[in-house]
Amino acid sequence: MSQMPDKGIFCWRVRLLFGGDPQKIAESLNAANIKRFDVKVVEANRIYKYWSYARLYENVTPEWLAEFRKYFKGKIMGWGFCYGRDAKGEGRVAAEQVNRLNLDYYGFNVESVFERQSNASSRATQMMQSFRSIQPDIPAFWISWPLWINPYPGKENIAWHYHKVAKAGMEYCQFGMPMIYYPSKGAYWAKFWLEKSLEQWRKLVTDKPIIPVGRLYTGDGGTCDTSGIEAFGSDVRIKYKLLGESWWVYRLGVAKPDWWKAMSDLKPFVVEPKLTVPIPVWRTEVTLWLERAGYDGPWPELEE
Repeated sequence: MSQMPDKGIFCWRVRLLFGGDPQKIAESLNAANIKRFDVKVVEANRIYKYWSYARLYENVTPEWLAEFRKYFKGKIMGWGFCYGRDAKGEGRVAAEQVNRLNLDYYGFNVESVFERQSNASSRATQMMQSFRSIQPDIPAFWISWPLWINPYPGKENIAWHYHKVAKAGMEYCQFGMPMIYYPSKGAYWAKFWLEKSLEQWRKLVTDKPIIPVGRLYTGDGGTCDTSGIEAFGSDVRIKYKLLGESWWVYRLGVAKPDWWKAMSDLKPFVVEPKLTVPIPVWRTEVTLWLERAGYDGPWPELEE
């Protein structure tokens, strides 16, 4: 598979960022070395809309994204929360949003509500088959838990989540996306949970590329700090040599200048191709003259 995912960041409601101004949002992302905008476009089996000040807003429209693309130097992944109550409908609406918004990727966020449905693994398959019947080729991400079983010594047999749902969904996705919201704070916990998450996803779910999501917010039992951001980003790039990452979440991250700088300083993943130096004309002409004269080597290493 050619390299694609790169450095992304999750966004929930665009109106809460720079007043929803697409140019300002794009410029903010470009300055932070973000190459993939992971924006919410679906809720269950419907287009994502929300009420604010007695008005119903669609989070992103085709017109908004068209304007955003004029300024953003990257790709766009739409995503949505999946609940499994209408699995086929969820897959269909996701596929329709890919067409309507001209998305580059799509992500299925599957957590506890979906897992609690009867025959949850079969529902995951139904959702993805419905999606693939309309979108057979677009790269898809399965977004879910960081850990399936307790990672701590002596408690490894205690199950936390139902990995078979993710395994079923990953049959139709190109990338796994564990949301690694580690507990406490600091480099140790960021590195430990990243390590254990990759181990468990590899053992229990998939051998496909994994694009982890780092903590860029405080909550759910953990605290964001610069040392955790830097350690997570370093291990993703250097220790594990992964294809990309994402961060949760844009609105809270950009509000904290030290967090935002630490995340922004992490370089993109795509390696720029090396420039090839053309062979000088004089060298080609000399080589041809020597060959015509009957010389067939040895050929010295000539400097430019």
